[in-house]
Amino acid sequence: MKKTDAYPCVVRYEDNTYYADFPDFDACFTDADSLGELFVNTKEVLNGVLLTMLDNGLTLPKTSDSKNINLKKGEFVLLVEAPIASIEERLNKKSIKKTLSIPKWLNDLGMKENVNFSQILQDGLKRELNLK
Repeated sequence: MKKTDAYPCVVRYEDNTYYADFPDFDACFTDADSLGELFVNTKEVLNGVLLTMLDNGLTLPKTSDSKNINLKKGEFVLLVEAPIASIEERLNKKSIKKTLSIPKWLNDLGMKENVNFSQILQDGLKRELNLK
């Protein structure tokens, strides 16, 4: 999959409100009082769904061709950017808490010397995995 994509969003205006729904996803929708607010809200809800799916190891759906979406009277399609690469980068930089055990004497000595246990573990893992 490309690292940036755009997902179609079906928009309708009803009762002074814009309603937006992403047909490629289950339960990915939003609303807004103005088009400007709609642009912000659609990007926000899409990014939230993408983040949740990628964080849970789910496969992202392929983007529908907006020409193949059946629109009802008054509806239009809005393409919303999906910055997949930046979301993946954000997830890869997320810290994960790990529980580990070391001898008390080693912990005491490290605490006395103000050792950054987390950094040492990261450096050791990188060395062990031949990463730079």
